[in-house]
Amino acid sequence: MMLTGRRQLVISPIVLLGFAPPVLLASEGDRRRHFAVDEIEQIIRQDIEDRQYYVTGDLTRSIYSEDCRFIDPTTNVQGVDSYVAAVKSLFDPSDSKHELLEIHVTSPTTIEAKWRLQGSLKLPWKPHIAAYEGTTTYTLNDDGFVASHKETWDISLLTAFIELLTPSFR
Repeated sequence: MMLTGRRQLVISPIVLLGFAPPVLLASEGDRRRHFAVDEIEQIIRQDIEDRQYYVTGDLTRSIYSEDCRFIDPTTNVQGVDSYVAAVKSLFDPSDSKHELLEIHVTSPTTIEAKWRLQGSLKLPWKPHIAAYEGTTTYTLNDDGFVASHKETWDISLLTAFIELLTPSFR
């Protein structure tokens, strides 16, 4: 690990072998406080439309509290790093898509995004998840960071489980 100013440059063996870029981590002193809810809405819009964060894990970490809770019908993950690691190990970004249908500020501390997701999972049998829609509610804490990222889906847990177990013949 190397220090560069007030930021840490994290270099793992995977980075040294050329499999991943180094990661800059902002120190707590670098984190801005009290994001405006409209500003967070625009950042989330960009993270979905431009970065496909549900399938790549490439989200703007600085808008999330470090202990943000990421909840969906099948998981409950605490912490941005844990969530990003889970997403990066789940979807194959080259064969997956996350589409924003709409996004709104619904209160001074809440944003709702409706989306569609489909794709292939990085499992040995390469299951393909058919397109389904969902809603994510982003709730901000008193410091202006997203403290909760809670999803609902329009498919049942049984359907999700069956798709997870079904090999792809594509």
